[in-house]
Amino acid sequence: MPDTELITIGAFARACGLSASALRFYADAGILAPAVVDEVTGYRYYAPEQSAPARLLRHLRALDMPLPAVTALLAEPDPARALVLLDEHLADLDRHRGEVRAAAAAARGALLAAHGSASGFGGNEQRDQISGTRDDVWVSGPVLAAAIDQVATATVVDPDLAVLDTILFETDGQQLILTATDRCRLATRTVRPTRVGAAVWDATVNADDLRAAASWLRRRHAVAIPPPPRQRRIPHGHTGFRRPRPHRGSR
Repeated sequence: MPDTELITIGAFARACGLSASALRFYADAGILAPAVVDEVTGYRYYAPEQSAPARLLRHLRALDMPLPAVTALLAEPDPARALVLLDEHLADLDRHRGEVRAAAAAARGALLAAHGSASGFGGNEQRDQISGTRDDVWVSGPVLAAAIDQVATATVVDPDLAVLDTILFETDGQQLILTATDRCRLATRTVRPTRVGAAVWDATVNADDLRAAASWLRRRHAVAIPPPPRQRRIPHGHTGFRRPRPHRGSR
């Protein structure tokens, strides 16, 4: 039996603001392991002093900090250096916001130039009709981002085997499966699409590209994943995701 001062995973989850499933994921990823795992029952128990790093972990993930950076910051023994790591990430966020604002302004200008006014845009999102091809797989952006976070922990950079730093996307017309391996571990996650495509295909996507897209995905209600071109490896620097493009005229 564990020490009486230890906390069950459910109570610890409520105390630190993370779900039990998130705690299991962070433990399996080697970021925040429980203090004790009961050898008989498999129950996980946490120590009271783990509450502070758990709350910090929650805040860092809310800032869209990638898991490798979170791991490095939590493991940093020097508080001053930890603050530097946080400030570097915040500076990256500020640069990204600037790029997003510039891109948004350019996109708005292009739309207005193409249509003459803003009267044809906006409106009730409930009436928007999503366009796309019948082969596209539509998934929830936040759900896909969570799946990428989970399986990306099994990727590894290997100059001799570039495929180990990729995630395999597969669809059989019913579900989307993400898989990654470093030859010692195998991580897989099945995502139920909001709308399935007619095509059956598979493709490998660079893990770094997917990590970079995760923040964007979390802010999208739905994204479309089109079938890859004839080559089964998506080129580095691309993911293939696109967000729904609403248009008027739906009934």
